[in-house]
Amino acid sequence: MNYSDDTNNILYSGITSFTRQKTANETYRSILKYCKKHGHTPTRKALAKWMKIPIGSINGRINLLKKDNRITFDDRNGQMIVVETDD
Repeated sequence: MNYSDDTNNILYSGITSFTRQKTANETYRSILKYCKKHGHTPTRKALAKWMKIPIGSINGRINLLKKDNRITFDDRNGQMIVVETDD
């Protein structure tokens, strides 16, 4: 089967991309709110607790934000650094 001609596959891909972007935006806003309240960026564990989601979900969300260059990590201590955007 040639997936490039399969309209269902294209639709699925679009829905998946939309869901990932929505998840990334939700996570980014949660990080910003955490920073505003606590004065520093959260650890992965603190972020999971803050968002009330399993800690196993955090790495995927963090990776999406890193891929979009919305966050980065300090090489020396591993602390999360938020890259300001217009969100």
